[in-house]
Amino acid sequence: MRGDRLPAQVVDLAASWPLHIPAKGFECVDGAQALRADLLKRHRFLVALSRPEKEVSIPEDLYVEFSNLGREGIVDFANRYGTLRVSGEHFHREPEMRSSEGEPLDHWIRETSRFKAALDLWYEAQSGTRKTVRRLLSRVLNPSARTTLLRFPPYSIDDPAEHARAIVVTTINAGLSPAEMPPRRCELPGCHFEPMPWVDATRAWLRTTSGQAPDLVIISTNLIKTLWTQFACLVAGKRKLKRCEASDCKLGGYMDVTNSERPGARRMHPTCAERLKKRKYRRPKAEKRYHR
Repeated sequence: MRGDRLPAQVVDLAASWPLHIPAKGFECVDGAQALRADLLKRHRFLVALSRPEKEVSIPEDLYVEFSNLGREGIVDFANRYGTLRVSGEHFHREPEMRSSEGEPLDHWIRETSRFKAALDLWYEAQSGTRKTVRRLLSRVLNPSARTTLLRFPPYSIDDPAEHARAIVVTTINAGLSPAEMPPRRCELPGCHFEPMPWVDATRAWLRTTSGQAPDLVIISTNLIKTLWTQFACLVAGKRKLKRCEASDCKLGGYMDVTNSERPGARRMHPTCAERLKKRKYRRPKAEKRYHR
């Protein structure tokens, strides 16, 4: 084994429950939740289309794609990997106010923003200078910044890099152990929706392998917890993350090189490398035409 290879993966990160999603995917609809009889909270909701279902496999590096997910890519992501949580939220479709269940797009935007901020902070703490880490921390600690979505440790740390790592670890732990949301009734007059309590169905066990140490298998309750588990494995040293060297990278800049033959030699995404290769090939031809 080459010196730049990581140890064998000890956590199965490709499993998430449930393993099936609607074959026809999801759509976005307008809806409202009745917080009081006279107070409606309006959202865009992600709603599953009708059955049948299809089986889905979760890539071990899906956390990288999720960290770069924008609002316009949410439906496509859900069509491939499902919703963030097993059960959606009760709401009423507008304008007919028909009772329905879905996942607010605001929740996706909040989670992707939190994930991106945490990944940026972790990478900077691992690879940046003291000056760059301190600069990023000053933005993170700004109360008016969107990155206040991060969770902070209940103690002060003087070293910038250690402080950054502690914020990331605290944020990941919050994602791995989400607080149970109390069931909330719908206050719309005439609605008979009865909320069900949320149950964490995360499972973990050891899987024996012939002639090798057992693997730790973790099947999370939902997709968002699976993504935080993948991030946790990065922080625990089980995954290896690099920045793509392409200045015009369209894939968010980060790439998980854990399973590459030579992680240390990987410089950019294959699509970025191919694009630069074609650009270099076209440049001499353009220059020849110009000088004719």
